[in-house]
Amino acid sequence: MLIIPFLLGIIDVDFQIERDTNLIPYIVIQYRIPYSEISFFKKDSIFEAQYSSALIVKQNNQQIGGKSIRRSLETDDYLKTISPNEYSVCSLKQELSSGDYKIIFNTWDLQSNRRWSWERDISITEIASLDIGSIIWLSGPSRVITTRDTIKLKIKIYDTERAGAYIDYYFMSTNGIIYFENDTLLNGKKEYIINIKLQAFRFPENRYQLRVHLKDIDGKEIQKRYLDFEVQEPFFASGRYIDRVKQLQYIATPKEMEELLNARVEKREELWDDFWGKRDPTSGDEVNEFKDVYYKRVDYTQGHFSTGLTEGWKSDRGKVYIVLGPPDYIERHPFEMEGKAYQIWYYYDRGYRLVFIERYNLGEYELINPPRGLL
Repeated sequence: MLIIPFLLGIIDVDFQIERDTNLIPYIVIQYRIPYSEISFFKKDSIFEAQYSSALIVKQNNQQIGGKSIRRSLETDDYLKTISPNEYSVCSLKQELSSGDYKIIFNTWDLQSNRRWSWERDISITEIASLDIGSIIWLSGPSRVITTRDTIKLKIKIYDTERAGAYIDYYFMSTNGIIYFENDTLLNGKKEYIINIKLQAFRFPENRYQLRVHLKDIDGKEIQKRYLDFEVQEPFFASGRYIDRVKQLQYIATPKEMEELLNARVEKREELWDDFWGKRDPTSGDEVNEFKDVYYKRVDYTQGHFSTGLTEGWKSDRGKVYIVLGPPDYIERHPFEMEGKAYQIWYYYDRGYRLVFIERYNLGEYELINPPRGLL
């Protein structure tokens, strides 16, 4: 049985540098918060929530600027208040000058006082006479999109001396394949705006870079800038679905595993919803706490217990962590000349004292005393 703790969800945040009509740079933070992450309270027949967000600018460890806002949300539909598919979308801007900065973005729910924080180091240089001023992502706060979405970008080029230039841009996948290469002559203006709009289904599922190269009128490269993003197939048509199903082996029956793995694409969502619906401790809403906790644990093991030989969720420590959750205490014994590194995990309420030994010095820990029926 899984013990369900409090779980944070996903908030999309995107940091971008842009310039105004006077070429003054500013930072833009776009963010999207699911309603399910915010605490609503009922007032008469309306559900209300409030949250605040703040942008903090630091230079040389000193705060030199910032902006903050407070937002109120209202709905008369309770199901929206717990939905991960309803969002509050907003942005914050702060004018800057040339230099190196640390940008901090905080947001917090005023009802529950839950807080989230992100940081980015950025560097802004003086605008050159021929310059790629900015590459702006316009497809929302998330840089991960599906093949059903539209890729929207804007490139700003500055040619303050009107000398003319060539702009070459293309999309490159992680395996080196180039898509939609474009080479354009820019001539006679101080500012050029190139709008790109492409249907994402034209890109196979992969990670990509938009690569922009700026050349002078003689063809000499002056500057280059890149922007990263990822295109994914919709979940039920993708390999991610198969991976997620395989990770269910600790709680699914052999029959359920077979049905989920072998299902036709058009049947996968129905079987998936049925599987998790049977395990939803609060059926009737859009949030399945059991599923959220399960995959939070799986993802933790992938990040902390994976080695070159074994994925984290398949390791002995991963199996225990997924089934039992975080141990109450870990006793660590690093490698010694005459022995092997080992760890002891304690689960006090269950009376478990689990010993993991690293037999071959490869980061792979083996559970030597598994309780009956645990693994």
